[in-house]
Amino acid sequence: YDKAIIRDNMIITANMLVETAYSVNGVAEIHSDIIKKETFKEFSTKFPNKFKNCTNGIEGRKWLLSDSEELTSLIDKCIGEDWKYDFRRLKSFEQFADNQWVHEQFANIKLQYKRELADYIKETKNIEVDPYAMFLTHTKRLHAYKRQSMVILGILNIYHDLLENPFKDVSKKVFIFSAKSASGYRFAKNVIKIINEVANMVNNDPRIEDKLKVVFLENYNVTVAEKIIKGTDVSIQCPTAGQEASGTGNMKYMMLGALTHGTLDGANVEIHDFVGDDNMYLFGLRLEEVNTLNQQRYNAWDSYHREMRVQRVFEDLVNGFIPNIYFEGKEVYYEILNNDVYYVTKDLPMYLNSLQHIDEDWRNQDLWYSKVITNIAQSGFFDNIRLIEDYCDKVWMI
Repeated sequence: YDKAIIRDNMIITANMLVETAYSVNGVAEIHSDIIKKETFKEFSTKFPNKFKNCTNGIEGRKWLLSDSEELTSLIDKCIGEDWKYDFRRLKSFEQFADNQWVHEQFANIKLQYKRELADYIKETKNIEVDPYAMFLTHTKRLHAYKRQSMVILGILNIYHDLLENPFKDVSKKVFIFSAKSASGYRFAKNVIKIINEVANMVNNDPRIEDKLKVVFLENYNVTVAEKIIKGTDVSIQCPTAGQEASGTGNMKYMMLGALTHGTLDGANVEIHDFVGDDNMYLFGLRLEEVNTLNQQRYNAWDSYHREMRVQRVFEDLVNGFIPNIYFEGKEVYYEILNNDVYYVTKDLPMYLNSLQHIDEDWRNQDLWYSKVITNIAQSGFFDNIRLIEDYCDKVWMI
């Protein structure tokens, strides 16, 4: 029955395609496993050799060689130019992970990119941000499972901490969002409204002395991405485990020198395989834990009452703390707490703790740049040349 092509007088298109296709592949390791073990379990038992994995890739020649000439030049000076013909040769760059001169050169390049992004933010949003601050970025389609809602709740927690202790010694942070929502997607539009109202509140509060800024850049497209990705220090990739097929933004950020702050989902799994625990910031439920919770009756109100930080930031959505979001805040509040299918309340405390870890590491710039150089060096796997070879070998047989 699970393999039926015609069911209840309907054609099950996915089943028809899997039955008739020569090859079926997922676009990341975890995605391919879900396809084989869950989505098309019956088919993968019947046709085990049909199912494969081809992890997505990005065009390194565009994002690095063309758009980031200064970083390309630095890599050339360290390891020559042969890597441009096979990005997997970028691995040689890792030998410079602890090189002081490389750290200084990269810091200057990143500062230049951040100044360009800061100028763009000033020009388009009339918001002044400090290029020496830590730039943390979430740029994706606006969707509940991608959890922009969790990131804005994390910002509210930082804001409360600063209001309670204005002299707290913390790193300056700029959180940058850019996203589009489907035209009829009410939840997504509510989250956009909340992000912008939080930005208006935080950015104009003299009590926190510019230690925290929030920016939402409209009309996310390639031109905007070119500016944001180069200028980012921390790439936030936080979908609920098991929801993201692969992501490609995470690969671009990695290649251009941002550290990943995210869940073990999509291509974050492969990024973790290459750089390990020490060179990215993982948090949140693993896929097995999500599957266990899916089989139970998870009650978000339990997490809400158990964790004061969670309770405080959710209350902000409905108690008037954030101006101009009475209806939007109320809808997001009840939608998440009454039916938290993406486990925002469960992962939020871990997300907040991970932010603290990032803040501590940022203060040790040698440690930070060592992590960055390691990420750049290991990013070559995600270039499209490897992806095309995968399809040639596994799918097209050419």
